[in-house]
Amino acid sequence: MTEEKTQAIVLSNSVYGESDMIVSLLTKDFGKISAFAVAAKKSKKRFAGGIDLFSFLQIQIKPPKSKSSFLWRLEKTQLINAFYPLRSNLKALASMSYLSECLKKLLADEQKQESLFMWWEETLNKVAQGHCQSSIDYLKMDFELLSMLGYKPHLYNCVHCAKEQQQHERFYFSFEKGGTLCKQCYVAGQGMWVNPMLAKMIHHEGQLNYSSQDVRFLGQLVHRFMVHTLGHEPKSQNFRWDAMQL
Repeated sequence: MTEEKTQAIVLSNSVYGESDMIVSLLTKDFGKISAFAVAAKKSKKRFAGGIDLFSFLQIQIKPPKSKSSFLWRLEKTQLINAFYPLRSNLKALASMSYLSECLKKLLADEQKQESLFMWWEETLNKVAQGHCQSSIDYLKMDFELLSMLGYKPHLYNCVHCAKEQQQHERFYFSFEKGGTLCKQCYVAGQGMWVNPMLAKMIHHEGQLNYSSQDVRFLGQLVHRFMVHTLGHEPKSQNFRWDAMQL
């Protein structure tokens, strides 16, 4: 069976038996895959640097033996970047754990998405280097992820009639339609009434003075929209919520 080489980032891992592991990987060339790593907890030679969550690796893998199997075989890894500073920052660790879980749930298996792979590697690197400090910085990453996967929220115009949202008017963000509805097009459903400051909070590149209430509201909107998109609440949500003190 042909052995493949590519780069990968660990989305999750779990111990199987005494020393084996099952690993979920976002790969550069094959998209998201699940792989079985024999003796991963024992073999430091084959799995140099480990296969921990977030680890950016050069890997050697073999595809599943049959069409009915989904597990690849992870033969060897070489650590490129462990993003160690990220792991010592509670807010960063909680936020990246959350996004990693969402990535795993939202991505279909074995569909190459090189741009998404590059975004995730750049995001982990940016966080590890300390370029993300505020809760808004982390919450904006949720919208970036959703946008990368085709769930980009529409915030400036009504998704039904295309009317531009006025700065002084509240509007309704519909989770079902993935965007805002003006008062004339509003239909009760799953969503939240929000103010025009929301779009500025998400897209503004500079630092504005937002109240803790504004940030908390944005956090609630992001959380509820992600839950609607996933179909369930991420297990890491409470950890992130506590770490960000929202």
